[in-house]
Amino acid sequence: MRGAVALALLAGIAAACARAAAPVDAPPAAAEVAAVYGIGTVTATHTFQLKLADAATLKTLHAQEGDWVAAQAPLVTLLDGRTFRAPFPGTVTALPFKPGENVFPQLPIVTVTDLQDRYVLVSLEQHGALRVRERQPVRLSFESLRAARFTGTVRAIYPHEGQFLVHITVAELPPAILPGMTADVAIEVDRSSTE
Repeated sequence: MRGAVALALLAGIAAACARAAAPVDAPPAAAEVAAVYGIGTVTATHTFQLKLADAATLKTLHAQEGDWVAAQAPLVTLLDGRTFRAPFPGTVTALPFKPGENVFPQLPIVTVTDLQDRYVLVSLEQHGALRVRERQPVRLSFESLRAARFTGTVRAIYPHEGQFLVHITVAELPPAILPGMTADVAIEVDRSSTE
């Protein structure tokens, strides 16, 4: 009986060794991702500021800050009768003058912003900018929406007044995310498998 138990035990050990020696499907190799990090600012694609070439007096405001206006809706009328209209649908985001006040050349009288068409703009240092290319994937998160993750794509990288700017398109930003808000940005610059 002892011999039978020992033989069964040896057979079990041999079977276990055979299973251990057999090739096993290896788990997929983990990917190592290199990223460039920055703080991005949500930016409106379309913003209109009305500025005059000559001094004038503001007669009528046809909208208030925060109002949504349709394309070609009147915005302001001057004392001399000129009326200026919205070039596209959007929200009035600035009206610094009141009726009866004089407005001077090159000062914005009204600002209209399209709050729906937005992108994220990131300023990078030179080292990071050298690693960024068009069409690289981007991950974004907003401080007050940490549970939500957003994805985007690098549309362009370009210099501007001593800075290196990255224009990131983001497919689905909720309407609550407004121009001027900031996001943590991770631009994927390299992905390699580790084996």
